Amino acid sequence: PLIVRPLSESEYEVISGHRRMEICQELGIEKVPVIVRNLDRDEAIISMVDSNLKREEISPMEKARAYQMKTDAMKRKMGRRTKEEIAQDEALGIKRMNADEAQQMGESPATIQRYKTLNKLVPELQDLVDEGKIPVNTGADIAQMKPKEQKVLADAIQKEAKVPSGTKAKELKKESQAGSLTTEKIVQAVAPTKREEMPPLKVTMLEED
Repeated sequence: PLIVRPLSESEYEVISGHRRMEICQELGIEKVPVIVRNLDRDEAIISMVDSNLKREEISPMEKARAYQMKTDAMKRKMGRRTKEEIAQDEALGIKRMNADEAQQMGESPATIQRYKTLNKLVPELQDLVDEGKIPVNTGADIAQMKPKEQKVLADAIQKEAKVPSGTKAKELKKESQAGSLTTEKIVQAVAPTKREEMPPLKVTMLEED
């Protein structure tokens, strides 16, 4: 059954089952079974995200955006609690939310945090993550660089057709945070090694030639 929530006496919002509903519409099926749940907006977002994250095929950036949507919704719900409840959990903060999400999704809090960090990537680099050219861990390190630095890196990757290694990405992140990262260092991170460079052409000629 689809899961919906009431918006008015005659209007409902689909929380889970959008694709099933679209397929039924294409097949001309006018009635489908539904479960009606009285959820507020944030509860609906959390339920929708949980449903999407269970899909077998989900790209890294879809996952990143879904985790962030859920965290934002959980933050808003936390903000609506009593002052006593907020004070009680203040020391745990986001760590607790990540731990709750991790328990529900079967992933570690650190993994969830890495996915959410990917949302800081510029669009060009997000595409490379989805294409599998930049691993999630490497992308999470690059995401902590400044947007302008990321743009330079994206241009260098396109020019050299090469992405930085995990070790290079960590170095770029550290230098960016220290304020010592230059354009030259960013370009050098994806520059071909001596082994990859085209060796100089050597020609041997006889004296008469």
